[in-house]
Amino acid sequence: MKLCVLFSLIFLILSTNCIFAEPLKKDDKVPEIKVQDMDGNPKSLSDFKGKILIIDFWATWCNPCIKEFPHFEKFYKNYKDKGIEFIAISVDNKLDKVKSFVKKNNYSFTILHDLAHETSKNFKIGKLPTLFIVSPDGYVKDDPIEGGKRKIDKLLEEKIKDLFDIL
Repeated sequence: MKLCVLFSLIFLILSTNCIFAEPLKKDDKVPEIKVQDMDGNPKSLSDFKGKILIIDFWATWCNPCIKEFPHFEKFYKNYKDKGIEFIAISVDNKLDKVKSFVKKNNYSFTILHDLAHETSKNFKIGKLPTLFIVSPDGYVKDDPIEGGKRKIDKLLEEKIKDLFDIL
């Protein structure tokens, strides 16, 4: 627990413009993402054009983040063929830790890395995990879900159904 608090403080210090800012909220235009995949290849929002995006900011040292991943996997497997893309963006300082986590757990949804913390700053992330639901036209469709939730897959199903009427 102390380690998680310490890393959270370090993350907040590194993300100084986020400390007192609220994360993006409903109807905000989503800023461009500048992240990399596990092979170091750059990725951006245009790579997911036309899809409903679930964007989750997380870290390997964040227990609430990790506890949500099996639920995200279940959600993704059930809804990936309905135009929904799940993207988990790690804010870890080292890509190797993220790669190790991905290899160990073998999740099938997209996992990306925000090495420079530029994307998390642009989204004004101040707490982990923080999850956004983004419309195909690039707008946040609901207020962010912060802090880890039980049965997050069921919550996402309800929100997607209410917001997009596709499930």
